[in-house]
Amino acid sequence: MVAFPTLGPKSDASLICTCVMLLNLSAMRDDKRPFMSSTLLPGWSQNGISGKAFQKVLSGGGLVWDPNHNEFIKFDPKDPLFGDQGIYHVIWTHFPELFAHLSLRWDVTHCRRGYGLKLGHWKDGDGEEMSETDQVKSQFDMREAPEKHNQLLPGILHFNCQNKPIVWDFDENYVENTWSSMITMITRYKWIWLNRGDGSSSVRTIVVQNVRFGDERAAEEERLSRLALEEGGAGMRKKQRLDNA
Repeated sequence: MVAFPTLGPKSDASLICTCVMLLNLSAMRDDKRPFMSSTLLPGWSQNGISGKAFQKVLSGGGLVWDPNHNEFIKFDPKDPLFGDQGIYHVIWTHFPELFAHLSLRWDVTHCRRGYGLKLGHWKDGDGEEMSETDQVKSQFDMREAPEKHNQLLPGILHFNCQNKPIVWDFDENYVENTWSSMITMITRYKWIWLNRGDGSSSVRTIVVQNVRFGDERAAEEERLSRLALEEGGAGMRKKQRLDNA
């Protein structure tokens, strides 16, 4: 149902990554077993996978590990640790069979410090002259990872943990030795050159209005179905009274 990167089965909420995930939306929206609980339908609050996970953790004392303070704290579904990662972590912990592992190459982030990966600078002894063996040794925090790498090559590079409106403008990304060369190339390249057209193409815009969530649609369908049954029953009773008269 969900695939995301983790550092193994003992990962806390800080060691999974919800920035890049594969989601089976069709399975997650199954009204018989929805991924997220809903109060709009009576059955969804009991059948929802997230609700069941919350019940399990809360009935077991409700404690989750806080790596920032090295202590257990009370789980709060409305204010979880690490935002949505805290929610996904609780569900993953109690329903691991619904999750698959996504390669760590999709989790090369600033908060992981690139797992020790470095492009290196000119005359940087820890960069340009680093051997492949030393590079692999520098890939820290990967000992418990489900997959083993010789070289961890990035599938995507993202900066979710930096507190700047536009992380590409953050000076640290240009002066430190991890990805500064790549970031400089990406931000300074004249991408507009690739986007110039000759006028032969057209753009088709589709606007979908009044979009509603799956539980809203399911609740409305159930309401209409119930009304139809009630109207049908009222019609049958009226017909019976007329027949009896």
